Amino acid sequence: MLKRVKHDYATRSIREEIEWLNYWWAKADRECTGRYLLIGDSVSRGYRGSLEKVLGMPVDYIGTSSLILDELFLHEIESFFDWGGVDLYRAIQVQIGIHGILEINTELNSDFYDMYKNQYQNLIEYLSEKTKRLVLASTTPVINRYWNCSNKYLAFIFSNLHPLCIEKINEQMDKELSIRNNITRDLAKEYGLAFNDLYSYMRNEGKKFRHIDEIHYEKKCNIFIARKVAEYFGNCKKN
Repeated sequence: MLKRVKHDYATRSIREEIEWLNYWWAKADRECTGRYLLIGDSVSRGYRGSLEKVLGMPVDYIGTSSLILDELFLHEIESFFDWGGVDLYRAIQVQIGIHGILEINTELNSDFYDMYKNQYQNLIEYLSEKTKRLVLASTTPVINRYWNCSNKYLAFIFSNLHPLCIEKINEQMDKELSIRNNITRDLAKEYGLAFNDLYSYMRNEGKKFRHIDEIHYEKKCNIFIARKVAEYFGNCKKN
């Protein structure tokens, strides 16, 4: 059972208006000698299929909008392994997304991050029993797109459509992402796990693939990210 960290946050303060969950068991109709698993949100859902092609092996997926401290998140993880029928994965990558940021942390409360880190530790210890190799990945950046124009309507249109629009990092979101990603990096070091810094990768090499919604990436980016993730999974293929 996945251990819980007790906290005083009300459900309404750690949940979004709509929460969603997506399980994916690849090639569920046949026996497979090795499988991989992605735990993340809609960003990792986007490149799951491409990663499967790169690795040549089934890649399962748990995608959720739930915050790691939410009981909903913990039940979702446990339910997947209860019903998935997979005893041991060759590798699992965890990429905790941006969900749960806007509602709870306008003041970036340090007590919250202590509990966040403790619950992440519980997740690591739980998943370490499910895989030969556990990889922790940083969350990808959130940007703002804008176009310098006195006409607000045209500015809005061009900021979403024009290929030369100006981009800058969303500073408020980036403050929290930096804290979360630093926690992830520190935990990877503490537990001797691989750390896949997708934040830096997508802020630099991958920025050309950003979607106009400022969070996700274009379809042609899926193979780009998948190859990066495969670098951390590749040495498991012959094990």
